[in-house]
Amino acid sequence: MPQMDKTRKMVDLETFLRQRIDKVWGQVKKQKRDNREKEITQVMFGCLKGRTLFDLEMKDLLDLNFIIQLNLREVEIKQLAADKQKHEENQENQLKQVQADPIAVELGLTTKSAFGEETSKGVEQ
Repeated sequence: MPQMDKTRKMVDLETFLRQRIDKVWGQVKKQKRDNREKEITQVMFGCLKGRTLFDLEMKDLLDLNFIIQLNLREVEIKQLAADKQKHEENQENQLKQVQADPIAVELGLTTKSAFGEETSKGVEQ
């Protein structure tokens, strides 16, 4: 490998440490956000069990509102998906039933309807 390619990706110690620190700070921020979301989710479930909201600050209430809206959106998406699947299953069942039950089957000079009634084709015997 040429010397230029080797040194291109090399950085000094200070730059390397700065990159590592930035990466770890990003991970810490993400973990704090995840922890806060879990904490507020627990508050939400506590409210569903009858716990009061008197000890919450405005920031907590705003976060709680955000989590509730997020969960409502997830429920709506799942409900729409379930409705769509049910609709598709109904259409498939109707199609199968139509294919399985022909309207009339011709049997010689008589025709049998889907209801089992025999009708003559109009040929006199």
